Amino acid sequence: MEIQKFESRGNVLRMQRCKYFDSCSAVKCPLDELMGRRIKLSFETSECRLNRDSRLVIGGDMETKGLFPREVAGIVQEYSSLEAGIQTILNRIKPAKTAVENNGHQNTLKQNKRKIEGVIKKGFG
Repeated sequence: MEIQKFESRGNVLRMQRCKYFDSCSAVKCPLDELMGRRIKLSFETSECRLNRDSRLVIGGDMETKGLFPREVAGIVQEYSSLEAGIQTILNRIKPAKTAVENNGHQNTLKQNKRKIEGVIKKGFG
């Protein structure tokens, strides 16, 4: 019998950090650790609206780093490795002057960038 992975609280909280969460109807969310198990039907046209850099900051603790597979492939092709590409992207992200409200917690891009850098140092595997 296959053990199924159910929605975790951390997964939901991560997706809620997206500024489009309340109005989003995308079936395949790159901030969803179960994205690979979701089924998108042919008539469902809604896509993720959050930009790559924001997804990278929010999804930095994920194995996929909040990226779509095509984005991972593009980063690997453009840079020497996924880690090098992500580090370059993070270095371009300017810290937000104002904090972003996320469920009563305030996180600046700079704080999230530090978290991701820690994950990168530990490795991706």
